[in-house]
Amino acid sequence: MTLLITGIKLIHLAFNMSKSYFNDLFTYAENWVTDNYWILLEITLIILGCYFSNKIFSHFLYRLKIISKRTKAFWDDALLVSIEKPIKLAIWLIGFTFIFDAVNHEIKINLLKFSPLIRNISVIVIISWIAISFTSAFENNCIKGTKKTRFDRFTADLTAKIFKVIVITIAGLAILESFGFNISGIIALGGIGGAALAFASQSLLSNFFGTAIIYLDKPFAIGENILIKGENLRGTVEEIGWRITMIRTTEQVPVYVQNSVFSKDSIINYSRVTHRKISEKMGITTLDINQVEIITQDIKNFLELHADIDNEFKIIVALTDFGQDFVELLVEAVIKLRDTKDFPNIRQEVMIGVFNVLKKHQCQVVFSNDNKALLARI
Repeated sequence: MTLLITGIKLIHLAFNMSKSYFNDLFTYAENWVTDNYWILLEITLIILGCYFSNKIFSHFLYRLKIISKRTKAFWDDALLVSIEKPIKLAIWLIGFTFIFDAVNHEIKINLLKFSPLIRNISVIVIISWIAISFTSAFENNCIKGTKKTRFDRFTADLTAKIFKVIVITIAGLAILESFGFNISGIIALGGIGGAALAFASQSLLSNFFGTAIIYLDKPFAIGENILIKGENLRGTVEEIGWRITMIRTTEQVPVYVQNSVFSKDSIINYSRVTHRKISEKMGITTLDINQVEIITQDIKNFLELHADIDNEFKIIVALTDFGQDFVELLVEAVIKLRDTKDFPNIRQEVMIGVFNVLKKHQCQVVFSNDNKALLARI
């Protein structure tokens, strides 16, 4: 019984002590809140600002993603995917560094004085994260692209790796500089090494820059028919590598061309030709020279009404020469091309139509040695 009473007294004493302790704690907290009211308000506003900034950014990004789906470009989709997580994290990190500044201003905690350094490093890391994520997303989009626009896997992978190494190197140097290291010596050493490497691999670098020209200027794409004037080589582009490009000729012979060639020679891209010109001279016999004007006007009317002739360009049907038994006519017009492969068929159709006009006027076409080739083509 005595033991029970003693236990009850101890419990009562502990309760009174804890009550006094919690009262003192609550009193201290109340006084601290009263004295540091503006700090708490500032922290609350910063947290709310970060929260609503994330919400606004998410909504804005969602709208941009809808717009980007309507475009055929690779880079916009890759950019939106790569910035989402880093930007959201950056908003909170920068917000917390401002909280540290506010607390440190009032409480003077030594550890919090590093918040500017943390902020600088965070910005460097976030930007590097975005660049690397963008590179990976862009690489995947390029590989999965359409037949005419996709990169080959090796080129995309190599280019992405080179860019990532450059980003990581620059980020590392920037972080070292933030810690107070002098990076001038490191950059100088890297410059000397880079110059030596460039001198030792001139051919490789010239091919690499040739590849860069192909991807930046886009003079041709996979599946297009081109002519390299300096090499007198014409064919269809089948592969674009980081060092060589494979072109298949009309004889189905694969030719491997170093990419440095494309930075030196002129390139004609026949797949991007939108118009082709017909220019033919033909000798015709006519019983009456006065019929020439009527004949030329009828041919011109036929060409103007033809669906594949572009009337924005001048159509010429004119007498250029005459002899004892014939007159020579020049026929010039510009054909609109839906596909470059259509030109021979359209040209044939147009020339047969011209001959039908001549036949209607009972004219015969006189072919000289020079224009017998015209008969063979038609």
